[in-house]
Amino acid sequence: MNTKYLMVLYLCVLYVNMVHCQEVVISSNCGLFSPHQIDMEDYLKIDSYDHSKVSDINLETVNFYNKKHLNVELLMDISSSNKTVKRKPLNLCFALDRSASMEENNRMEKLKAAMKEILSYLVPGDYFSIVTYDDIAQVVLSSRQYNGANDSIFRETIDRITIGGGTNMLAGMLKGYDEVNKNCNIFYRNRLILMSDGVSTTGERSPARILKHTVNYYSKGIETSTVGIGNNINFNLLHDISVEGRGKSHFIGDCDSAYVDIGYVLREEFFNMNASMEDIQIEIDYPKYLQVNDIYGASKVVVDEGKLIVLCSNLSLKNQFVLVKFQSKRKHKKDQLTVNLNFTENGEKKSIVKQICGFDNNFASEKIQLANKIIDAVNCVKNKLVNQQYKLDCLDRFVNEPNVPDNIVLLRELIPNKSL
Repeated sequence: MNTKYLMVLYLCVLYVNMVHCQEVVISSNCGLFSPHQIDMEDYLKIDSYDHSKVSDINLETVNFYNKKHLNVELLMDISSSNKTVKRKPLNLCFALDRSASMEENNRMEKLKAAMKEILSYLVPGDYFSIVTYDDIAQVVLSSRQYNGANDSIFRETIDRITIGGGTNMLAGMLKGYDEVNKNCNIFYRNRLILMSDGVSTTGERSPARILKHTVNYYSKGIETSTVGIGNNINFNLLHDISVEGRGKSHFIGDCDSAYVDIGYVLREEFFNMNASMEDIQIEIDYPKYLQVNDIYGASKVVVDEGKLIVLCSNLSLKNQFVLVKFQSKRKHKKDQLTVNLNFTENGEKKSIVKQICGFDNNFASEKIQLANKIIDAVNCVKNKLVNQQYKLDCLDRFVNEPNVPDNIVLLRELIPNKSL
């Protein structure tokens, strides 16, 4: 084959791979418009119905036998303390995308209005800084302490932000990390909040290389949350940044909705920083003959020397379900499964170890049934969003049942009743 045609074919394949890696979803729909916006971990957080006085983890299993397999479902119910936690002082930097696309649908003005609104959540002594980025990044407000409602420099700085050119997201992240790092302190909540309405058009665009910086700064005590605005977003990259940075991932459409506007997600972000349980990590030792099929309710799962390690986001006045589904071709009843819950509470590292001996229960408790119903309902929504069908009968049936978690009811309200 002619060398010229081979080169053209190679470039076409390379282009398709680049587009696929970006995983950009473009939609004219406002509000909830992509399955990426639905994080199973968030929907398996429910109002604490057992009202534990201390943070704890409860284990339950249910087993199903058939002719070929033993199926074991392990439910871990993590309950946070019901004591209201006084939040740590904040050391925040907002890295704001000011690329030309932020002019669409009045995004920049909405963002600036929301930024000024959340100033009311700051208290004297909190550190606050702002970085903007387009083709280049610049510090528009160097890290400084907030002095109260009369401290006008914050509002004045926000008002001066204007629209620019392209999008160099990593440059904005690095400038932001530098600002947080100036006053990084273990007694503070140190966090970068990255806000963008698109994908990087200049500078570093490799997701793997961008994520390395997030991992590096998290090791120094700096968390990262992300806010995706609009409908042309690298969902996977923004979500992965928040996972590696142990922050939160938010996505916002372009409609004026009380549920998904910028102000709403920023209020959610500040609420998340009041967590009573932080750095939640679950280590599971299980019999070697069991094979992990599915895990629900985790932000990240890793395997370390035969152990299953499950990471969850911070938790405050809620119960977090984590459901692990195992399968085996062998039927054993007397083996032991050990779960070690590690977390930080009020700055103190804590650990709780619990065990289940024997897999001989074949009746699903109410908690396991509830977790599975939530998983089925949320997966139904995600699947129908992919297929652009909004006949969400399964979700409608679920929300009509008693004791339905509020976040599932809210999810139903967010679903559009028309196709894209």
